[in-house]
Amino acid sequence: MMPSSAIDWVHWKDGVLSVKYRDGDAYDYLGVSEEVYRNYKATLSKGQFVNAVIKPNYEYRKRPH
Repeated sequence: MMPSSAIDWVHWKDGVLSVKYRDGDAYDYLGVSEEVYRNYKATLSKGQFVNAVIKPNYEYRKRPH
């Protein structure tokens, strides 16, 4: 997997995509399919994918620090 300048780590389980950003914030995006997660893993620009596909299309909640 290519490293990202914006994203520290990503985890997917049971439709929840958890994203930890390098600035320290972390969010759970709800209802993300395994196919979308596979597409995320395959893309070269992780940050662009999250900004274009995940953020505008999925509900989210901030994770506690």
